[in-house]
Amino acid sequence: MAHMNPYLNFNGDCAQAFEFYKSILGGEFVGPGMMRMKDAPPSPEHPLDPKDADLVMHVALPVGSNILMGSDCPPAYGPVSQGTASFIS
Repeated sequence: MAHMNPYLNFNGDCAQAFEFYKSILGGEFVGPGMMRMKDAPPSPEHPLDPKDADLVMHVALPVGSNILMGSDCPPAYGPVSQGTASFIS
């Protein structure tokens, strides 16, 4: 059976969107839960802007045999717009 695992990008409201999806679809976030940018190991090449610390780095919600995933894009990466807001893996 084929599986589709969409990955959604957000402009800072990923947490709210995924809490809503969870309330509608049920289930629990997998892995470390809702990982924030501040939870990632520090990178000298890509220092974290403190105002981006609470953005979602990664979240995954099982939906049947598929997984809906998402993250916020820091403003420095440019805005998420139609055409760049979702990926299928």
